[in-house]
Amino acid sequence: MRFNFFDALQDHSAGIVIVAIALILARNSYSSQAQTIRSLANRIDAEKKRNEELLRIEKSKKLTESAKQLINRKNLSMVINHINDFAKEALVTVASIRPQTEKVFDDYTVYPYEMSLTVNGYHALAEFISLIENSQDVFIIESLNIKLDTLNESSGRNVKLIAGMRVNTYWMNE
Repeated sequence: MRFNFFDALQDHSAGIVIVAIALILARNSYSSQAQTIRSLANRIDAEKKRNEELLRIEKSKKLTESAKQLINRKNLSMVINHINDFAKEALVTVASIRPQTEKVFDDYTVYPYEMSLTVNGYHALAEFISLIENSQDVFIIESLNIKLDTLNESSGRNVKLIAGMRVNTYWMNE
């Protein structure tokens, strides 16, 4: 008996067709699933980026709230008293403190104060400035002008300095 390939192929042709169809369906299914997996991986990456951005925004919001609490904890009506306390501690004489017109911006308000000071020397002035800028309340010295008190100089007394200073404090708006 001789083996005939074509006869064997005819006998199994239905099985071969079924296997071929199954392979085609499996390949199509695999391609579809692979595409779905790639799509899901892209969505996962996008969600991770979105979550990172949300965490960054949340940290920024907490930092802003913390700064707001730090800046807004002062009693604005007590600012002049605090400045006078600093002057006493640094042995500086305050001739005048004049609140100026507040400047309102979207996020914050600036409260400027013009001051005239009489000081025995640069060290006392530096100590006063240090006390203001290192205060728990937020003060920023915007300008400082220093000149010699020529009236005391001509009379032979201790030479004093006259300082004009503009100090700002801030309030974070709601």
